[in-house]
Amino acid sequence: MRDVVAAADMVEVVSGRTPLRRASGSRFTGRCPFHEEKTPSFSVNPVEKLYYCFGCGKGGDVISFVRETENLDFVGAVEWLADRFRVPIEVEEASPQIEAERRRRDRLYTVLDQTATYFERLLWEGDAGATVREYLAALEERNPVSEDPSEPADAPTAPKNVSLTDPAARWTAAPGGPAFFAYSTNYLIDLQAGIIVDVEATPAHRTQEVNSTRKMIDRVEERFDLKPKRLVGDTAYGTAPMLGWMVEDKQIDPHVPVWDKSERKDDTLSSSVSALDFSDSCRTHHASVDLASGRGS
Repeated sequence: MRDVVAAADMVEVVSGRTPLRRASGSRFTGRCPFHEEKTPSFSVNPVEKLYYCFGCGKGGDVISFVRETENLDFVGAVEWLADRFRVPIEVEEASPQIEAERRRRDRLYTVLDQTATYFERLLWEGDAGATVREYLAALEERNPVSEDPSEPADAPTAPKNVSLTDPAARWTAAPGGPAFFAYSTNYLIDLQAGIIVDVEATPAHRTQEVNSTRKMIDRVEERFDLKPKRLVGDTAYGTAPMLGWMVEDKQIDPHVPVWDKSERKDDTLSSSVSALDFSDSCRTHHASVDLASGRGS
């Protein structure tokens, strides 16, 4: 059986049921073949030969995928893969005890399949699953996966580690501490009065934490007609888009360290090359920066 699994191409097997496209790293993604969905939530790991759907929760290895999609038992799935990838298998004459054990196992698999079908129907059709369906819909809305293959696949909504009990949580770790799945609690604090004006919870991801500031400032302004004249934050708030939003859109004075990317380390030109010195005259190029995009000219 190991030879059969080793020879099986997980992407080829799954692609026979649903189109896949490469996502981050070696991972592939596509629409789930086990339930109807508009945005792809089906993930395939071709190295480990595993699959998992963040929409309906189905997951397993290449053998379980063939069993599910081809309606085969365990032995039949192995034989299907062996025939597909031309792996010879030796069939030994089974003893009565082994045959009895196989029949018992098949009956258990049948019971498990029927049980899974029952609970799946409760989830997607019954009143008892309404709350879970709302949760999954909100999770899909907060973590969309683009269907456009021309868009970059390394979107921040495709984390490398996903909690099976709470997929919206993010894998994080404080310096020197153990890693764990967590959320961040972000506060908008009036420093002069010393009170918490608003709170917004987000997954523990820097971009989402910073963006929560926009939501809190807009919300406080809408509800209480309050808007800060100054905003204090760390370097994460010193990006060009965030500074542009504070200065140009909200007229807020940013008291944050600027995220300096003038000296590049990715083989692109640094800002220092914009100063040109000639023997007869000195010409200085004064760069102007678009706060909305971070691009210089």
